[in-house]
Amino acid sequence: MSRSSGGDVLIWHTNGNGAVSAITSPGQRPDGFTSFGTGNFNSTLGDDILLRSAPGQLAIWLTGGIGINPPFAIGNTSPDYHNAGIGDFTDDGQNYAIAEHHFDVV
Repeated sequence: MSRSSGGDVLIWHTNGNGAVSAITSPGQRPDGFTSFGTGNFNSTLGDDILLRSAPGQLAIWLTGGIGINPPFAIGNTSPDYHNAGIGDFTDDGQNYAIAEHHFDVV
């Protein structure tokens, strides 16, 4: 996944040998959001994109493999949390995001 100078998000699809087989664009990332990670959040083919705004709003861009759906909000978290990992921690075929509180130790 990358972003063009015009703001469009580009997804590079690869085949089983790791060669690029297609490049698609779901369009522009919603204003105020950054990519927070990727993972399979709905148990369908392909990874989805987890987005986050500076105030902590979370959204998921479901890809459904090659088809792209509009992002939708899933909740909020404090800006003091950062992405600590994404993975299938329960062995059910679906990914989960773990957020970790960031604090300074003086």
